[in-house]
Amino acid sequence: MCHVLLLRRWNGGSGSRLPLQCNIAGNPRGRAPCSVDLFMNFLATGATRQLSSAVETVKAHPIAFGVVATLAAMAIANRYLAKKAERENPPTGHFVTIKGVRLHYVDQGSGTPLVLLHGNGSMIQDFQSSGLIDLAANDYRVIAFDRPGYGHSDRPRSTIWSPEAQAELIHAALLKIGVSRAIIGQSIPRDTVANAA
Repeated sequence: MCHVLLLRRWNGGSGSRLPLQCNIAGNPRGRAPCSVDLFMNFLATGATRQLSSAVETVKAHPIAFGVVATLAAMAIANRYLAKKAERENPPTGHFVTIKGVRLHYVDQGSGTPLVLLHGNGSMIQDFQSSGLIDLAANDYRVIAFDRPGYGHSDRPRSTIWSPEAQAELIHAALLKIGVSRAIIGQSIPRDTVANAA
């Protein structure tokens, strides 16, 4: 293993720099030119030039800078608010992972499986707050999923979440939790439900 000791030499008191040398342990000659000098020169000159160039760009395009700064602030605020909402509204059910997608679901009651699929802009909590799950659980095994991207379920961006893709995912999730046949109740387009059935 090579241990490098960095040494900076200054030319007298003039402040002009001589090439940085490294004392490399185990080197019979003890000294060799070091590439760290290139990095130090970049920090001393290149970084200053880049910062100066950035300041000039901001001065030349203040509206563009304002738009970019606003978008960055909005992204940070959005992430903060999303994390806060997740802390204040923890998941109420279970998770099942299918093809790398983590789906949140509630499984309540016993009997014939009844699968509830929410529509756009809603989630499991809508079924719970309306009392639908509790009421149906008196006679059925109620299974409600947060569809991909809703509630606490993941929505990988690598997939186009067509009704068919969502139906395949929910069908695979049902099989994984031991449900091969079910009654499906929905408030989403019937294409998704027909494909899930």
